[in-house]
Amino acid sequence: MKTISLIQRLRTGFGALCLVAVLCGTGVAWQGWRSVESQFKAEHLRGRAVAAAERMRVATLQMGEALLGVLLEPDSQTERRKKLKADEGLASIIRELRPLLGHQREALAALEAISEQDATKLNVIEDRLLTLAATDPAQARLDYADQYLEARRKQEQLIGEFLRRTEQIGAGELDWHPIALGSALAALVLAIVGAFLARRTEAALANTLQALWQGVDRLRSGVLEEPIQLSERNECTVLAESLNRLGSEMAELALQLRQSGADVLTVNTTLGAALGASKQGMTEMELLAAGLSASARRVLNTSAELSRTVHSVSIVADQTAMLTDSSRIGLTHMGETMQAIHHAADGINAKLGILNEKASTISQVITTMAKVADQTNLLSLNAAIEAEKAGEYGRGFAVVATEIQRLADQTAVAAEDIEQMVHEMQGAVTAGVMGMDKFAEEVRHGVSDVQQVSGQLDRVLQHVQGITPQIESVNNTMRAQTESARQISEAATKFGDFSRTTTDAQGRAWGAVDEFESAARRMQERSARFKLKT
Repeated sequence: MKTISLIQRLRTGFGALCLVAVLCGTGVAWQGWRSVESQFKAEHLRGRAVAAAERMRVATLQMGEALLGVLLEPDSQTERRKKLKADEGLASIIRELRPLLGHQREALAALEAISEQDATKLNVIEDRLLTLAATDPAQARLDYADQYLEARRKQEQLIGEFLRRTEQIGAGELDWHPIALGSALAALVLAIVGAFLARRTEAALANTLQALWQGVDRLRSGVLEEPIQLSERNECTVLAESLNRLGSEMAELALQLRQSGADVLTVNTTLGAALGASKQGMTEMELLAAGLSASARRVLNTSAELSRTVHSVSIVADQTAMLTDSSRIGLTHMGETMQAIHHAADGINAKLGILNEKASTISQVITTMAKVADQTNLLSLNAAIEAEKAGEYGRGFAVVATEIQRLADQTAVAAEDIEQMVHEMQGAVTAGVMGMDKFAEEVRHGVSDVQQVSGQLDRVLQHVQGITPQIESVNNTMRAQTESARQISEAATKFGDFSRTTTDAQGRAWGAVDEFESAARRMQERSARFKLKT
């Protein structure tokens, strides 16, 4: 048996393909390099030719400007030197381009046309114009406009034609036909070599794969103990040996499956009997859990309701204590206010007494004012009598005496009014003092009542504050009892859930037992498909 691995075959074929590809690629690359080099040289030549064409155009313009300068200034040697320099520059450019354009016939022909135009036309006309400028400048300028400009336009056209020819240098130089032909030949060689190597590899693999396929088909049909035989050793030999070991192991597994199917049926029967015995017990446990959960929920609801009631009583007690304390504080403030009112009433009585004394003093002053008014009246009367005695000289004194008498009468009347008002004020002050005394007495009684009520509220507050801790203790106890009832209810609920889960699990277990039995029977049926010698 020949030992040639598939990897070696594939590596040999791939190496041959790579070698052929490298050789073909080298040939194509060499041909492409030659074409690119030729194109590069053509591009370089075109660039120099285009630059030279522009220089010729500049030289022609300089020649025309210098000639025009000579025509305008015939004696100017500077313009003549410029003209000679421009002629030499144009001739130098033409000499420089001739060897470069040796293989470019069209561009060389255009260059020769420029040289001929310069030698036979422009130079002739220029020499004649230079000679004529010394004798007849006006005629020289006319000939310049008629003949020279026409010849220079022709020269410009020839330079333009040369520029177009030079721009076409290198166009189409890069010939891709050899490259394409080389690529096609390389592809053809690669295809031929690849087809040859593929056919050799296919022929080597066909028998091996056919043998492997037949062995796998026997395994699929249940023939597990007939080995696979190969004509040569390679990677597929390892696969064949693995399949042979797999067939042996599957044969052992089929025997074990047959025995395990019988054992599974026996265990399944025992498990079904055990599940039937436990189902009744779980049903009773589920009923017990349901009753326990209902009782626990009733206890929890009752405890929660009682806890809410005790909490409400605690809140009411706290509010009562707060209201009682607020009332006590208000009564204290009220007592202080009534004490202040009592002291204020005493102060008012004192002020009224002082006011009564001031009124008595005012009465004395008014009496004095009445007496003064009477004396003033007498004096005015005496003054009137004396004025009457004086005659004409006493008329002014008579008028003054009359006014003084009138003022004295008004003063007396006002004094009487003030005296009456003072008497009325004294009566009002006396009545006010009596009223304030009565008010002060009532205030004293009110202060006594407020102090009594405040003492009673203090006792009520003490009782309420004593009850509050007891209510809080009862409330805490009820909360603890409610929490215990809730935990009992949750435990009962979980117990009921566990019972239902267990019952559901038993139902699923019955289904699993049925499926287990079906699987065991299917396993026996499947294992019977394998064809075993023992």
